[in-house]
Amino acid sequence: MSLILIGAHPRLIHYNNGELITKHFWGNEMEKLIQREKINEPIIHTIDLLPGGTYQQDIFDNTFVKEHKNTYSQIYLIDCGGIWYVLQTLDISDIFAKTYNSKEVIELREILRLSTTEELNDIIKDLILKLYSMLKPNGICVLSKFFNPLFQETFVHLLNHLGMIYEIEQQKELGTVIMIRKLND
Repeated sequence: MSLILIGAHPRLIHYNNGELITKHFWGNEMEKLIQREKINEPIIHTIDLLPGGTYQQDIFDNTFVKEHKNTYSQIYLIDCGGIWYVLQTLDISDIFAKTYNSKEVIELREILRLSTTEELNDIIKDLILKLYSMLKPNGICVLSKFFNPLFQETFVHLLNHLGMIYEIEQQKELGTVIMIRKLND
């Protein structure tokens, strides 16, 4: 049995008879990766803070991560808000932030703005390790929505520092996509 987790998606997604049943903008790309990785009839879980998916929870919640260690063949973090978004938008003006974010996101941005570079790197490293720990050996984690080139550079630097195997693709409609592969435990 192969499980797939899609982060920041409050709707159920099904895979039926070789077809991914979703209206998610990443649907075609997910289907290609499912086929490329030779996953037959996967079970797809979704997670979001909003209701409607498999889990109503934060993908980075410590309890969720511990309960799902070595569980997923694929994890997608492709359209996420929360800390993933905030870490990349610390330099965006508050006027823009108030238009597009909740009170909690604005408060998180202010807290993170007071952090040192080292503290921010530790937070990013923690997020990477949480996602990585939920992958099965030979599983992949697909990340996108890289808004900030400095964040992307820091992210890749941390992947190199951690000795992780990854690919970077520039896709016309999807922007930068980074795929991390877990080779062993």
